[in-house]
Amino acid sequence: MMRCAHAKKLLSAYAENELNVVQRWRVAWHLRGCAQCQAQLGAWQRTAQMLTILRAVDPPPDLLSRLTQAVDAVSDAPRSYSPPSARPSSWLLAWSWVLLAALGLAPFISAAI
Repeated sequence: MMRCAHAKKLLSAYAENELNVVQRWRVAWHLRGCAQCQAQLGAWQRTAQMLTILRAVDPPPDLLSRLTQAVDAVSDAPRSYSPPSARPSSWLLAWSWVLLAALGLAPFISAAI
């Protein structure tokens, strides 16, 4: 029988029907007797369902130039020294915004800030 640790690694693929027949059968068999993995599968399924209701947002035409300017401004700004663990690097922050913008989530995040 499959152990929980192994089953949990496969739950997202199981929820999205991405497993081969043998893996799918083994996970399904494990789920029959494991309430903890059933609960985690339910969480995966609810998350996937919530993601399907998000509507795609077309980025504004000048988004790339604005992001480039923002990254350049952060890169060129004078900084005082602080240990790396004290704050995330500027490139990490800039690319986080790029990722959020690409996912269409930036308007929601910036509205919450």
